[in-house]
Amino acid sequence: MTGNRKQVRQLLVLIALIYGACDAQFYFGRNKIQYEHFDWRILKTDHFHIYYYQQEEEIARIAAHILEGAYDNLEIKFNHTLWDTVPLMIYSSHIHFQQTNILPMMIPEGVGGFFEHRKGRVVIPFMGDLSAFRNVLVHELAHVFTHSKMMTPARLKLISKLPTIPHWFSEGLAEWWSVGWDTQSEMVIRDRLVQNTLVPLSEVGGYLSYKEGQAFLRWFEGQYGIELIRKLMEDYWIYGTFNECIEHIVGMKFSDLQGEWLHALRHQAANAFVEDVPAVSQESIITRKGVNVFPVTYKDSQNRQHVVYLSSREGFPVIYDQPMYDIKKRRRLAKSGQTTDMESVHFLESGMDTFQDKKLVVAVRSNRQDVLQILDLETGEIINTYGRDSLVTIRSPRWSPTGNRIIFSGQGFSGQSDIFILDIAQDQILNLTNDIFSDRDPSFNPDGRKVVFSSDRLNESYNSGLDLFILDISSGDIRLLLADMAQKTFPKWSETDS
Repeated sequence: MTGNRKQVRQLLVLIALIYGACDAQFYFGRNKIQYEHFDWRILKTDHFHIYYYQQEEEIARIAAHILEGAYDNLEIKFNHTLWDTVPLMIYSSHIHFQQTNILPMMIPEGVGGFFEHRKGRVVIPFMGDLSAFRNVLVHELAHVFTHSKMMTPARLKLISKLPTIPHWFSEGLAEWWSVGWDTQSEMVIRDRLVQNTLVPLSEVGGYLSYKEGQAFLRWFEGQYGIELIRKLMEDYWIYGTFNECIEHIVGMKFSDLQGEWLHALRHQAANAFVEDVPAVSQESIITRKGVNVFPVTYKDSQNRQHVVYLSSREGFPVIYDQPMYDIKKRRRLAKSGQTTDMESVHFLESGMDTFQDKKLVVAVRSNRQDVLQILDLETGEIINTYGRDSLVTIRSPRWSPTGNRIIFSGQGFSGQSDIFILDIAQDQILNLTNDIFSDRDPSFNPDGRKVVFSSDRLNESYNSGLDLFILDISSGDIRLLLADMAQKTFPKWSETDS
């Protein structure tokens, strides 16, 4: 379940590209179809008006608990009390979130929520992961506090023009005061240090501005104290630029300050680099253009190996079949966005698997919900489509060893992420789990009787990692396999059942 350094670098490039595209760019010129009519209700707390629909009531109550606790913490950190009650809308899936009329534009898959400055509204989808939900809620609430505190001078002193707040500061502070410092942040910054590809804060953009800003403010707070971060927000309106404010408060040129930060980063990271990871001599690059993810393999009628993967090389998700005996013979199997049968293929989640009789199962968006499609790997034709009305999103489908069943994770209107199994002969989909916890990335064992999957079902505080569990299909019994603070995703059983 661990990859080599090259795989990590490719993942970081993918994340950077996706978040860079999603950070400030939404799709114009396309019709936003609203498939659902949501019956909105309001849950009022001391500081929030939480809008939700009936099926997601439990999610709304969890959000209220998280938000009120986060409010108290952020009120202390910012040394600031919000002027107004915060309106917050929760959608139980990203598909529902994309239908919101708060933004007129099409919302890309990578956008996990937003704070609308004009009316002070926060809009967030629940993606089935309570830990990620907690992080996004607190991240967006940190934006509300930042905006309120930094706009206070304009409100009190009737100032019409204020200096622009750098993206690295607003997003970095929201990350630092919501997530803190986690393993993903460490991975991103450490990899950038190794590759010598950190970007100056004045030039950084996209996803990297979140992580570099987070790392800089972590160091800045440790070096100069939280009071100076507050002072930056309180006094920035006096100066012509945000950098001038930092230089005046710290008494140092911003370029020199960045130099000190980079020196501290390299010194701190030096002890972690005990030895280089040895290169894998058999590895080779088979794709050169675009972002190419989620490879799965199969063998053709002549026992030759092929790789099937999802690619961005044409500007939208395309499924390619690439023979390993001649990597120049890449063949397009399917492309999304051409028909309502395959509106989109989820680029941020593992969504397909191959079977030995040359079939591919893939989770795709079709109108108001996701469905499973089975494609013929030789012709690219859709053989069958499976779904059910109560399922909104589908992720991580995997074939059983005999090819008569498919296991996957999915979300219904309630938002909870559970494990489901499709019996192909019976055309029947059944729940294997049914609870509020995030159950995802299931995989059969070699005899098809058990399933390993990732879950946060030990995570009562909504802020720790995903653990691994084993589920016995016949009895429904679930036992813990591995637990620690790390995020353990996409497990796969070895062929020896070990």
